[in-house]
Amino acid sequence: GTYTPVKGLNFNGLVSYNNFNSINSAFINRMDPIPNFITGAPLNSTAVTVNQLTESWQNVTNFLSQLTGSFEKSSNNHFGRLLTGSSYENNYSRSLRAIRKNFVINDLNDIDAGSTDPSNNEVSGEIPNVTPSGIQQYALFSLFGRFNYSYSEKYFYEANCRADEASRFAPGHRWG
Repeated sequence: GTYTPVKGLNFNGLVSYNNFNSINSAFINRMDPIPNFITGAPLNSTAVTVNQLTESWQNVTNFLSQLTGSFEKSSNNHFGRLLTGSSYENNYSRSLRAIRKNFVINDLNDIDAGSTDPSNNEVSGEIPNVTPSGIQQYALFSLFGRFNYSYSEKYFYEANCRADEASRFAPGHRWG
């Protein structure tokens, strides 16, 4: 929203929150080999000998806030505008993937119904092609400003400044 306490002075604020939650489940059935149509002999390359259930969960949240303030004034042939602001963004992602193999029958679709043999189980935070690790978080913070000046709408001057902080860099090296 925008708040204008006096003419020429404006404050603008923005807040945004997004949440994405994903749950996926995929079961690969055990299948006997398909018989050759001519000889009737089984084609072993078509068999699926081990059934498998893969379940994954991912939650991603994103929070963004931004605040700007501006002041502008004109007098005779002079015009000036000053803008300052800050921005903050926080991203958080969490994921989990579990695989279990060798279910007694193909109709079981609960991860606990598979084999308890450790060689048939896999649990990780990594979901291939989705997220590289179980938990990720990063934040960005910015301060910025701009000054505009014009004389007779013929001569213009503009100055900008910005400073950013990112949590992805080591402490002591986050500002730039």
